[in-house]
Amino acid sequence: MALGWCRMPGWGLLRELADLTGLSTQVTGVLTDTYKGPWTYAPGVVERIDAAHLPRIRGARAAARAAACRRARPPARRGGE
Repeated sequence: MALGWCRMPGWGLLRELADLTGLSTQVTGVLTDTYKGPWTYAPGVVERIDAAHLPRIRGARAAARAAACRRARPPARRGGE
């Protein structure tokens, strides 16, 4: 039981990172034509990625990775290294 609670903060951080880097918005944009009916938010549920959408999903991931790298700070140098 405690193991499940330990994992939840990690998923929250991952979701926040996806939002901050634009990944959530980009993937939603790529998959908009696959939705039928009202949109619902189901965290972690991915059902509709087919071969036609995969290159654009890869592009969204690459853009999010680049955004995360731009936001990252280089590690501080320690004396004389």
